[in-house]
Amino acid sequence: MTLTDSTRRKIVILGGGVAGMAVFTKLHKVLRYPHVTLVEASTTCQYPPFLPLVGVGAVRPEEAEREIANFLPSTSSWVRDQVKKIDTKTHTVVTEGGREIPFEFLVVCPSLIHNPKDVKGMDDLIAEGHVHSTHDLASAQRTYKALDGFSGGAVVVATHAMGIRDDFSQTMLHLIDDFLRDRGLHTKSTLIFATAGEQLFPQDEIHKTLAELASSKGIEVMLAHKLQSVDPEAKEVTFAPLDEKGKPKKDETVTLPYDLLHFTPEMVPPKVISGSRMVARRGDFKGWLNVDPHTLQGKEPNIFGLGSITNLPIPSSMEAIEAQASVLVHNLVATLQGRGPYTFETYDGHTSLPLLLGHNEVLKAGLTYHETPDKKGNPEVDGMSLTEPPSQSGLLWLFFRHIAPRLFWRRRLKRR
Repeated sequence: MTLTDSTRRKIVILGGGVAGMAVFTKLHKVLRYPHVTLVEASTTCQYPPFLPLVGVGAVRPEEAEREIANFLPSTSSWVRDQVKKIDTKTHTVVTEGGREIPFEFLVVCPSLIHNPKDVKGMDDLIAEGHVHSTHDLASAQRTYKALDGFSGGAVVVATHAMGIRDDFSQTMLHLIDDFLRDRGLHTKSTLIFATAGEQLFPQDEIHKTLAELASSKGIEVMLAHKLQSVDPEAKEVTFAPLDEKGKPKKDETVTLPYDLLHFTPEMVPPKVISGSRMVARRGDFKGWLNVDPHTLQGKEPNIFGLGSITNLPIPSSMEAIEAQASVLVHNLVATLQGRGPYTFETYDGHTSLPLLLGHNEVLKAGLTYHETPDKKGNPEVDGMSLTEPPSQSGLLWLFFRHIAPRLFWRRRLKRR
């Protein structure tokens, strides 16, 4: 690939969520005449931290999304279609509608999807309102409708997501508990949390804090229990206890009655990513976009990625996305202009994990990469480390609820 004009190279961004829009905006700030094409089928960009709050009626639905068109310069291109194929040999993206989009540089950050191999019929159960979720705005609104009409009973909150990609189950657990207390329904209800994981969070100290918090609220916790099936007519949910290898124990199940069931599905990369040559081939992130954890550059030097779709072993918080987008854009432009990796900026994995404990309380913890020497003595990222111990803050709630979304919509995403 010959690098000549440093501002008119064909850059394609796959995904119009917060990660894709952050990169899109930053590219237009640093390049004078960028040639950027956004590929996103949805017409709106949702603000993920607000989805659980919509689910309990603490935020209006219209506060959680904006029209993508409001943030696109007139000189940019927007392909409103799903990606069908990414050809890294011919540098072409093919959409479901048959359009072929050539690229010189590719930024990969599409949304995760519900694992099609997960609980049979779960998508239909969620769509029909038998099971509730908050993985998008529509499901969050249905969750609030169910809670608003709830008069007490057995509430089961379950998750089958990978721990660091499970954005909502713990938050929803505590928001629902807070909702029941506000409505005077706490003494009329039982609250159970079930997870397929061995811990409430992969990092030990955060897990310990969450376990103590659940115990203090009288929430029953079931670890290593995978949701297996739901009977909406009998209003029963069945879990399979898992052994030390994460496999269901033979001929052993636990069935619970429920009056309200909230489930966080296992979210995975879409097949166009997981079935491509760009993914990790082994380890916990097999099938996820493989990027260098520090530079965010993929196996191919003209491909970059960020956010939940990647193999980065940290939660994809808004703070992490903002930091990753800045590093990615700098390194993409450096590559575009023919400058070597020695000019690259690096991302150290720094992020903060805000978990809402109610309508006015936030649990915050700081995280970064954990590194160990490989066989050659070079540092290798193999997990996460705690940089700031878990702490509860009421003031942080004000920032989370009122200041952070305004910064994102008005400053980080510049309106056209």
